[in-house]
Amino acid sequence: MYTDFSSPRARLLLTAIILVSGIAFFETTAVNVATSAIQQSFSANITLIQWAINSYNLILGVFILIMGSLSDRFGHKRLTLIGLILFTVSTGICGLTSNVWLFIAARVLQGLGGAMMIPQSIAIINASFSSRVRGTAIGIWGGMSGLMTIFGPFISGIIIDIADWHWTFLVIVPFGIAAYFLVDRVVPETKLLTFTPIDWIGIFLLSGGLFSLSWGLIQASSHRWEDLDIVLTVLLGIAMIVLFSWWQKKARYPLIALNVILQRNVFLANLYTLQLYAVISAIAFFAVIFFQQVAGYSATKSGLAIMPVPVLIAAMSVFAGKIADRHGVRLPMITGALLVTIGMLSLLLVGVDAYYWIEIFPGMVLIGLGFGIFIPSLAKTALDVPPEYSGTASGVNNSVSRVAGLLGVAVFGAVLAVTYQRSLQRELTEMNLSESVVRSITIQSSRLMQIDLSSIPGPLADEVRERMRQAFLEAYRLQLGICAALAASGAVSAWYLREDRKQRQS
Repeated sequence: MYTDFSSPRARLLLTAIILVSGIAFFETTAVNVATSAIQQSFSANITLIQWAINSYNLILGVFILIMGSLSDRFGHKRLTLIGLILFTVSTGICGLTSNVWLFIAARVLQGLGGAMMIPQSIAIINASFSSRVRGTAIGIWGGMSGLMTIFGPFISGIIIDIADWHWTFLVIVPFGIAAYFLVDRVVPETKLLTFTPIDWIGIFLLSGGLFSLSWGLIQASSHRWEDLDIVLTVLLGIAMIVLFSWWQKKARYPLIALNVILQRNVFLANLYTLQLYAVISAIAFFAVIFFQQVAGYSATKSGLAIMPVPVLIAAMSVFAGKIADRHGVRLPMITGALLVTIGMLSLLLVGVDAYYWIEIFPGMVLIGLGFGIFIPSLAKTALDVPPEYSGTASGVNNSVSRVAGLLGVAVFGAVLAVTYQRSLQRELTEMNLSESVVRSITIQSSRLMQIDLSSIPGPLADEVRERMRQAFLEAYRLQLGICAALAASGAVSAWYLREDRKQRQS
């Protein structure tokens, strides 16, 4: 176990882990900027485009916890290498297909590969570096991975403007190949638990519960919440997750060591993760749609508009990691959550034209600062477990973050769709349009700003389009208000963390 960073092998190991997680994070942000182009290419409504984007996050959320637990039995390096192969091949398929269903299938495989890769990154750091420098190592990992994330929106925007969205996937393939050979060469195997039977019942209950819950929430984006199939699907998901928790207490070889994960600080860190990552995922997804489809930003400008967030996360992470090592984790987590809250509230000033430097930039800066401050403390707290459970703890925290992202997009997507539809109906009523025109527009409301207005005369279509912008703005502002409340609740979770003074002084 490394106690500092003087060893070249320690630095090379950290570099390999950064590359593994970096390509997964790069692809996530790149796809967010490509959302509108993908939607237009496939002529997809909001539900289908959510599946195109969220199928990756769904599989991550379902399997990242499972893979984190299994890696403690089968080896972190082994699962990382398998994941890199699957992730790289499926990413190439995403970049080559022109069929939406094949694209979604490839995103599923990409998510499975990512689920094998991502939890191993922090688990290997946790098993390779002593607690004295672990926060700094996590900070470096977070900062450098953040730098790779930064290029996602920017490069994706440029590629879409000058070429095609398919290349946002193809550019990552060479990096996946390079990561495979680097990990194979420098990362030692870190299997820490003796082999025990696999908890197949636990895997079935957890994966089925998360899938059912996510499916119901995503379908609610273009259907009514009162629809019986949606209600039953959500209830089934909740019931299976409850049964999973019960089974983990009863099972002889549980998938998750609940006595470790339910420790006060670890539990609160994962609750904090759920709250704050739901916020950032919703913003990353819907802000890009707002910028491009309402404010009229180009893809490149949309990528640049959200860039202060990953830039500041990367810039602050190393510094914030050292603070966590020296002074504890509670203050950085509270401060970060409050900065995110203030940033969200400032974005409520946005108008349909979205004047960037006045209405957007200050909020993005505050959100980026907030996340940059709390991420190292959050990761350190969530992994404050015995080394032999590093993979499990990492899998749980990564699973929570991915599920939070999935639920953030699904729930806020449903809120956006319902609010947009109601606001648009009110706007159209004020125009005194014929019932047939109103019906035609309303039927297409799940497509948001991509409603077909070709059958409406030019001047009238322009007015309808302006009403659509106003309706979307109203729905978007409601989202921002809810996100601000959720971020503020994260500060409450951090307040109840227990600080170990002896650990801080060491």
